[in-house]
Amino acid sequence: MLDQRLVIWDFDGVLCDSLFECITVARVAVFQLDNPGISVTGENLHEICSHEVMAPLYEKMSGLRPFIVKGQDYLWQYYCYERLGSDFQNYVMYREQFDKVFEAKQDQIYENAFYQARRLLADLMGQQYFTLFKPYSAALYAFRASQRWYKNYICTARDQYAVQLLFGCNAIEFPSERIFSKDLNGLKQNSGLTKTEQVLDILDREGGRDRSFLIVEDQVKTPIELKSECKNMKVVCAEYGYGLRCDWEEADIPNLKFVPNPAELVHEIY
Repeated sequence: MLDQRLVIWDFDGVLCDSLFECITVARVAVFQLDNPGISVTGENLHEICSHEVMAPLYEKMSGLRPFIVKGQDYLWQYYCYERLGSDFQNYVMYREQFDKVFEAKQDQIYENAFYQARRLLADLMGQQYFTLFKPYSAALYAFRASQRWYKNYICTARDQYAVQLLFGCNAIEFPSERIFSKDLNGLKQNSGLTKTEQVLDILDREGGRDRSFLIVEDQVKTPIELKSECKNMKVVCAEYGYGLRCDWEEADIPNLKFVPNPAELVHEIY
């Protein structure tokens, strides 16, 4: 009989390195925002996202990845790079600058542009879309093993369609009703729940917020927000992902384990 231990997985930075995909999406979104009269098509995509464009953009923006919470944050970083491109020591320092430039109306514009660009990019590239990702093979092995042993959920800021596409490309079958994403809470529309609220919703479905569970994350934001309400939470920090260790250490999260290499993840899950 399967152990009913509950494991909740982040996706980006835990199961795959998606940074190049995210920055490519940001590039397409920026092009559309800056050139509203020009459509992005299969004919001009290669030029828009040429190596000459993408290489310096990746180098410029990759250092800011620890501070990404939502997809549109890439566009804030792009358009406000002079303010947000400094060498921040932790998320608190970054957030102080981010709050000075943030505007809710502009954030909605960036959000729509980013996620529309992601779906467009996937449609235009077809199977080539998957070349933008670098799956962590050992992490996927741990995920497959966890499926055999426990009850698992995915909770991610990515859209559910993309998660299932990436799983399919890696021969992983996983029920949609257990993928909580930007657009869907399982099979139901996500009407605006944050990632933390989605985790709490999962717990409510699985016996309540007092139950024991394990969450696998590379960034500390969600575990910080959960720790006061979820006394039986255990946390695995995928240190190989995008988070900053200093932010994790300052968070004072109980039952925390650091995993510096994907190959070690299966031991912490078991």
